[in-house]
Amino acid sequence: MGNRQRYLVYWGKIEKYFRMMRMKINEKVILINVARTWNPTRSVVELDDKTMGNWVINKEHAEKACYAFAVFGSIIRQVYKIKPGSWKKVHLKDITELERKAATKDRWRFEGEIADELVHYVGIDVQQYYPRGAQNPIRYINC
Repeated sequence: MGNRQRYLVYWGKIEKYFRMMRMKINEKVILINVARTWNPTRSVVELDDKTMGNWVINKEHAEKACYAFAVFGSIIRQVYKIKPGSWKKVHLKDITELERKAATKDRWRFEGEIADELVHYVGIDVQQYYPRGAQNPIRYINC
């Protein structure tokens, strides 16, 4: 590979990086940071389950969201289409011991499926939506 080709490949990577950094989410989305409950060594099925369930949410805002984005390490790992009206309260018997100890508020889960139409968001950095020191794993975008 010649120097010019190397330069173009390198520039293409830089351009893609900066384009992703500037990408704005225009859809009604709930960002869910799954860092406390999932990691990349676990299965995709487990990512689906952890993203869809057992969250303390603002139900009014969550019901406005059409999509849920699974976030780990400030990167979108998967995108889901939320079935309308599918947010259901989780019963105490269905949550983990750790969640039960912290169950001062109701927990909710939704039903959904992978949103193929928004796959272009996978791999995008969403750090700008999580202020430094933010503790809440939930963020509502355009809701």
